[in-house]
Amino acid sequence: LPASKKTRALLGYLVVVGARPQPRLRLCELFWEGPDDPRAGLRWSLTKIRPLVDDAAATRLVADREHVVFDPGGALVDLAVLEALGPLASAPLDSLRRAAALYRGDLLEGLDLPDCYRYHEWCVAERERTRHASSAILATLVSRLDGRPDEALAHARTCVAIDPLSEAAHIAVMQLLAKLGRPLEAIRQYESCRRILETQLGRAPGRELEVARASLGRASTPREEAMAGTLETRPAAAVATRTAPSVVPSEAPIPLVGRGAESAAIADALRDAAAGTWRRVL
Repeated sequence: LPASKKTRALLGYLVVVGARPQPRLRLCELFWEGPDDPRAGLRWSLTKIRPLVDDAAATRLVADREHVVFDPGGALVDLAVLEALGPLASAPLDSLRRAAALYRGDLLEGLDLPDCYRYHEWCVAERERTRHASSAILATLVSRLDGRPDEALAHARTCVAIDPLSEAAHIAVMQLLAKLGRPLEAIRQYESCRRILETQLGRAPGRELEVARASLGRASTPREEAMAGTLETRPAAAVATRTAPSVVPSEAPIPLVGRGAESAAIADALRDAAAGTWRRVL
């Protein structure tokens, strides 16, 4: 590939848009808007791309005075494979596996050009589209591989890697780990999801995630097991002393005073909860 990042981005753009001829003017606006000669920059980049894609069997970079188009000419384009799957529910399982194996990272990864804002906006939108398509393929595989939890788990973990904020992806991993008899790992997955939601979105897990966590039962984490082991090694008298605090009865209830600000904060929180805007537990 050429050293020029812009030239590599141009090649990626032409491959992604496929059979739609691109006006040279648009390509200049996408990549070379500025004081330099855009058409000269485009011509130079095309001369660097042509030897990479053309061969004796096919001329894949087709250009005239007004337009440029990339013709695959028998070349394998991974994005085209994804888009050719059709309805995922009826796609053959092997086709879904092949499509999932083609996903190796974000579309045109490393070819960000923030200074070329038109290209940058297009690239961000296309990446989001391909992430969504890949996640849908992986989620379909997970559901279709119900009897093969080991294989399904690998696809579910890839879903989480693509979209760490997807609670559904985390739930799929938790359920598969539980099915494989690995509840502690499932709990750690829940904790990981909870931390991500808190740090990235500032909110608590949703109801479905909490239900998935509750279904794991009372399985302990390694830290909880270590604490339990420490407690069991203590003398019985020490444990009894620790777990049986004394209670001093009161003759009359002690009134609460000076709680005006706290009461007002509680009332505000309840109103926000009723309006659906409160994001913490009171």
